[in-house]
Amino acid sequence: MSRKPSATRKTGPFGRDDVLAELRRVVDEAVAGRGHLLLLAGEAGIGKTTMLTAAAGFAESRGARVAWGWGWPGEGAPGYWPWVQVMRMLGLDIPWPAGQQGGQAVQDAPASDRFRLFDEVTSLLLAESRIQPLLVLLDDLQWADPPSQLLLDFLARRLPAGAVAVVGSYRDTEPIPGPVPGSALASLAARTTVLPLTGLSPDAVTDLVADVVGDQRAAEVAAGVHRRTGGNPFFAQQVSWLLRSGQDGIPPGVHEALALRFAALPGAAAAALRTAAVIGQRFTADLVAQAAGERPGAVTEALSAAVRARVVSRDAPGAYRFAHDLFREYAYDQLPAAERAGLHQRIGQILAQDRDVPVAEIARHFVHADPASPQARRYSVAAARDAAARLAYEEAVRHWEHAVAAPGEAPADRIEAWLELAEARRRAGQGEAAGQAYLRGAELARAGPDPRGLARAALGLHAIGSRLWWPPAEVIALLCEALDTLGPGGNDDPLRLRVLASLARALAWYGLDLPRARTLAAEAVAAARADGDPPTLAACLLAQHHAVWPRTPRPNGCGSPPRADRSGPGWPTWARTSRRRRAGTTPSGPPGPGPSGTCCCASSRPRRARLDNPACSATSQNGRARRSPPGSATSSAGSSRCTRRSPVISARASRQAPAAPTRRPPR
Repeated sequence: MSRKPSATRKTGPFGRDDVLAELRRVVDEAVAGRGHLLLLAGEAGIGKTTMLTAAAGFAESRGARVAWGWGWPGEGAPGYWPWVQVMRMLGLDIPWPAGQQGGQAVQDAPASDRFRLFDEVTSLLLAESRIQPLLVLLDDLQWADPPSQLLLDFLARRLPAGAVAVVGSYRDTEPIPGPVPGSALASLAARTTVLPLTGLSPDAVTDLVADVVGDQRAAEVAAGVHRRTGGNPFFAQQVSWLLRSGQDGIPPGVHEALALRFAALPGAAAAALRTAAVIGQRFTADLVAQAAGERPGAVTEALSAAVRARVVSRDAPGAYRFAHDLFREYAYDQLPAAERAGLHQRIGQILAQDRDVPVAEIARHFVHADPASPQARRYSVAAARDAAARLAYEEAVRHWEHAVAAPGEAPADRIEAWLELAEARRRAGQGEAAGQAYLRGAELARAGPDPRGLARAALGLHAIGSRLWWPPAEVIALLCEALDTLGPGGNDDPLRLRVLASLARALAWYGLDLPRARTLAAEAVAAARADGDPPTLAACLLAQHHAVWPRTPRPNGCGSPPRADRSGPGWPTWARTSRRRRAGTTPSGPPGPGPSGTCCCASSRPRRARLDNPACSATSQNGRARRSPPGSATSSAGSSRCTRRSPVISARASRQAPAAPTRRPPR
């Protein structure tokens, strides 16, 4: 095999000329003021990080600024972690929403807040690019949290408007335990340029092996290295290092290669790396020394040996990072479970004394040390609230799940944790799971007893039911039970007024008991006006709107309440006045069954109008409602109390099967 002279041997990445050309084109376009997004995909060790490093060097030579962000494979990283790193390197601050500094969750934050956050971060980057072109490098996007991937999707749509190029990498196969690329990343990959990185050619592997062991030895072993590694640059490089150390044979897999690589290290260096692996991919020598109980000088010397072996690299004075995640994972697996737990406990205690450490990182260590410990629960709660304050609801769900899994806390704390978990799931779009969490919180509040906790669970379940189909009988029964548990009390309790309003809305929305819904809504509005709380009054007025006006009202058709009802109790003056103003436009009698027993609109009104009429029981929406499971908490005492009040609810909400749909009559 012909070989190039050593003096002219390539010094950059081997066998990636086509990828390097595309990276240069993206950087050149950004320097010219036209931003692009480029994604690199491939398995672990295929060279994605190496290509990003090459892109960074070329961008710096063209006068562009470079900022890095990395995904974290564990559960401790806070939301938007890759973007936090990018903004730090650029000297910018992420404009978190108001209330984040105090660590308290943003209450009732709408989806527009997250949109505003994305827009402000994007605007900051575009404004910075007008001063100097930017290259943003995002590594290991498969480990980025869903909010970070959504922010990348948002930024990608505005890149052509600025001198910002974004190059990201992710694993398209996941051979190790961990999350796979999220739906946001998959959607983004479908709309942008993705360069798949595959194994190197035999000639490229030969160049790589020769760079480690020399030309003469490479000519003998390169073909075997390529055959065993499939051209994976990382695997090939590791095998080459083993060959250089004088080891006999080539290990069949990466695990064996890593085992031999670590065996060649001094004992102190291997021990320091095992402790560092518990800390994370990035670590400091001082923290390793404190966790291991060693002298800082000895740890620094041991890590220097690891740097020379290219297992780790220096990030900053006293700071290091593993050269590849597989190194850290292998070192972590070498520790016995008990020793890992002890190290996590000590590291968590050390980090808890540092106010600059993210609370999510502290929570991760305590959860790995002992998920049932008080520290694991306390820091998981703090991390969940911090994540919710940053609108990272998916991360908040994960932390709340750790918190509710820790036993031993007071009943009030358990109820609060389940309700907070339900709220986080709801905001993250996990409606079904949120409903189950609300029901679990209601069960605990019922056993407490905790009337206010039960009321909050009922309100939460009703909020879920307004966005996805939840069994009406279950929602109404829980609202009735919460109202009974709160008692008559005074009308100055906003929580009780909200329960009244939600019950009125549910009864009116499902067409189960309109007279009672109007009465409850009128009572809630009158009390809310006297109390003077604007949010509570708004909720009560919405309930009265649902009770007074039917869904999709139509003149002369189903869905328009009868004339007589609009002068009865529960109807406000403005409704009666409006009705008189339109006198003569609607029938004088209520819609309902005709002389033959069929619906008055069975042959003349569209199907949507028939569904809107509560009197049309054969086709009402309640006929399609699912029944709550037999034996469930809300199908017993609470349901019976609710159905005793209204025979209409009992008759309609307990149907075993939905009625057959009515076909639209031909035109």
